[in-house]
Amino acid sequence: MKIAWVTHRVWDASAGGAEAADVQMVERSNEVISEVLLVGPGGVDSDLKQYDRVIVTGMYGFSDRELNMISDLKPVIWLHDTQFEGHWLLEAARHVIMLTPAHMEYELEKTPLLKREKCSLNPGWFDTTGFIRPPTEMKQDFALWAHRPEPHKGLDLAAEWALKNKKQLEVVVASPRDKVRRMMQLASHFILLSHIFDPGPRSVMEAQLCGCELVLDKVGYWDEEAEALRARIDTADRNFWNTVALS
Repeated sequence: MKIAWVTHRVWDASAGGAEAADVQMVERSNEVISEVLLVGPGGVDSDLKQYDRVIVTGMYGFSDRELNMISDLKPVIWLHDTQFEGHWLLEAARHVIMLTPAHMEYELEKTPLLKREKCSLNPGWFDTTGFIRPPTEMKQDFALWAHRPEPHKGLDLAAEWALKNKKQLEVVVASPRDKVRRMMQLASHFILLSHIFDPGPRSVMEAQLCGCELVLDKVGYWDEEAEALRARIDTADRNFWNTVALS
């Protein structure tokens, strides 16, 4: 298949979870893709009609004209955030993929004309081998906050929770992934008290696999045992491309 991949995000797996999800899913296409065109704001034109599928993962920064052209192409939309700009594209899409069950319910309520039968779930693929629950005695009694330093990620709320619950709060920002993984393996709790709905952060899944107790609010996640979640992530690439091909 020839794929046009449409997003406002940078194509850099080190930039964050959403960016990594895009890059890794394309890398894991296993020869499903014969050609991929990356399309950012300002890059939408009639040439996209020659592609077998248009996949949209981020719509901010595109003009109304571009969004209307994308709508006419009946894209597959894989949402990485709570979409407001261009959210009406969900109704025109041939298929919409959400990150978590809570994310799906959120979007169905927000977009009444979106039909449940054309929606599915996919958390994204990543290499889970390094995210392993350590022996119980390795865990230390502290809460970890490891997110982008953005106001809606609720560092202020995490600090309030830690003070109220008499927990040491460790804050990790813009650190090497090895350090973050090590801190997740040591932390007893992983905290994300978001100011807005966060549909399915990769960091939460990583912390679950490392055996952290989750402290969440306004956050979509998979309420299942670590090994069931690991199996879901490990097969997410195949499931995604099967969904794209059959949509």
